[in-house]
Amino acid sequence: MINRVFLRLLLILSTATVVSFATPSDSGSLLLYNKHYRKAYQYYLPKLSDTSLSILDHRIFQDASFKCADSIKEISRSFYAEWQQSNDQDAKVNYLYGRCLPCAEGKAYFARADSLTPCHQWSLNALGACYFESGDLHNAKMFFLRAIKCHPDYGEAYQNLAQVYLQLKQTRRAKKVFRKLIGQNRKNAQAYEWLGDFYLHQKSYRYALMGYKQATTLRGSGPDLYFKLGYSAFMEKLYQEAKRGYTTSISLGNENYEVFFNLGSTYELLDLPEEALHLYQKAYDTNQHYSILYSMGNCAVQLGLYTKAIESYNAFLIHEPQNTEALTGLANAHQLKKEYDKAIAIYNKILSVDATNEKAYYNLGSIYAYYLKDYTKMSHYWEKYIELFPQKRDSKFLKIEMDKIKSY
Repeated sequence: MINRVFLRLLLILSTATVVSFATPSDSGSLLLYNKHYRKAYQYYLPKLSDTSLSILDHRIFQDASFKCADSIKEISRSFYAEWQQSNDQDAKVNYLYGRCLPCAEGKAYFARADSLTPCHQWSLNALGACYFESGDLHNAKMFFLRAIKCHPDYGEAYQNLAQVYLQLKQTRRAKKVFRKLIGQNRKNAQAYEWLGDFYLHQKSYRYALMGYKQATTLRGSGPDLYFKLGYSAFMEKLYQEAKRGYTTSISLGNENYEVFFNLGSTYELLDLPEEALHLYQKAYDTNQHYSILYSMGNCAVQLGLYTKAIESYNAFLIHEPQNTEALTGLANAHQLKKEYDKAIAIYNKILSVDATNEKAYYNLGSIYAYYLKDYTKMSHYWEKYIELFPQKRDSKFLKIEMDKIKSY
């Protein structure tokens, strides 16, 4: 059985927004995280005239509008263009308008913002991101370092600088970046979360988990932190801890299909197929990602829901018609329904795809031995199994079983 899990990790590189989740469940930041882009856009639209609206809120509004239809993108761009024309001496406004443009044009507005307000960290970071995007790692590094020198606690620049070092294959220097940020404030939950992200990308799940747990100890919150904590725990086979992470992520407003799917995978490995199937169904209702159907089929078989299992496997196989694991699951479901002709046809299809498929030979021999009483065909498939897998424990069992059946 394959247990696939999805990783949804939001990196900052380019001018993407770092989202804070210490906000109500219907906030724009949470709407953006859950990919409700139009709702997030609508949430902020009436607030744009409020001069006290933070740069972070403006960026969330922009990022949401960038994911919407072209007409909405144009409304957003036009708003910031008009604002910049009437406030061209305002660094914040120039920076925000620059974010609406491709980097080739936006860099001029980021540079203007920095000239109007020297050490404007948002613009320095954006310039670094633009150079990174173009592959100019030298200038990217220079601007990220400038942003850090101006504002030693500006976390985005640290994370982006680490990405530069990773591109340069300087992993140790990347790690030192996060250590330096933590050194600025050892109670900075976000810094520990980003350190966890660094280890997560290195597939060092144990250290990633340590970073995320430290972030939660320092009252770091938000659905993404707990999602990544759950993912890291899952990869370390700490399934109870993974369950707590994913469940907390959902309680904090995570509505993405990945969290439901991953929690379902966790329950499946905890031998709770009914709970797993419920979560897989919720994941599929949220996003019709076909790979979920395979896991739904597996749980349905365990629960004796063979018709549902067959439906799920068949729907999955539309997308991956030669996936031998899904075909095996489908054949097994038909076999358990006592639809032996269908099961045999599917097992033979598996052998046409993979002539050394262990389960197909074993199960075909079993159908002929125990249900159809065709001992000639039983011998054909089991002897082939023994020939292909002589060292397998089942080979010894099958030899004994064939002798026993033939002696009746």
